[in-house]
Amino acid sequence: MTPLPESNPLATQAAEAAAETENGSDAASVSTPPPACGKTFSLFLHGATAELRLEVARSLHQHGPHAAGPFVQTRLMEEIRVLREEALFGCEEKQCPGWIAQAAGGTLLIDEIDCLDFDAQRALARILQAATPAQRLFVASRHAPQRLLETGTLCAELQAWLSRLEGRHCLGPERLRAVWQLQADPDSTRASDPSGSMGGLAVVLDQAMQGHVEAALETGVQMLHASVVAAVEQPLLTRVLQHTQGNQLRAAAILGLNRNTLRKRLQALGIALRPKA
Repeated sequence: MTPLPESNPLATQAAEAAAETENGSDAASVSTPPPACGKTFSLFLHGATAELRLEVARSLHQHGPHAAGPFVQTRLMEEIRVLREEALFGCEEKQCPGWIAQAAGGTLLIDEIDCLDFDAQRALARILQAATPAQRLFVASRHAPQRLLETGTLCAELQAWLSRLEGRHCLGPERLRAVWQLQADPDSTRASDPSGSMGGLAVVLDQAMQGHVEAALETGVQMLHASVVAAVEQPLLTRVLQHTQGNQLRAAAILGLNRNTLRKRLQALGIALRPKA
């Protein structure tokens, strides 16, 4: 697909489509003309799920003037705290380029911005305020801008940048979903839509796992994927079996699993099998 010119960005279309669901000040801002063609600008994506923020950022990259460059995604919360600044800015001594350098000529998504310490935030603020950045930056957080400003989790420089950001460059949950819907293939199924019927579950799981995952990363725990999958899988299988009154054949059909696979998972997770009558 040929990249769309930035004079007609999906973000502006999404803002207009979602204007009725936003407050009055946001609705007024979306009518502002988009930036001049070729001008780069930063966006702040907030709310919804990490998956949806990522998909929207990727879509905006693919439909913008930086599409020929790299798209670098990062979620700071998944990086060990003491290594976050080095991962973002790189280390000259180790001759290791950071995410910002890797995204030169393209787009960088920096999610969970409030996970950075203040020194790293100040360095990032200088890049965000640069007249001619080497890459386009998308800054993101699960938290709304007002909450970040009120709680003091951002340094003064990032607070100033976020406060001055125009409404059309700040995409909340409704606008993120609108962007996704604008670029989605109309023939695609809703099951592949991060903002679709499973969106509510994704939000709940994302919020519930925040502390668990961050604590696990800080302590250097191993096999994190297996432990989290098992923790989610156990109540899922239990609920489905309760629904089928212990009928494993029906449960396997609902779950889309082979019956033998279901039995093995039940045994591995220590879920009691219903005794035969």
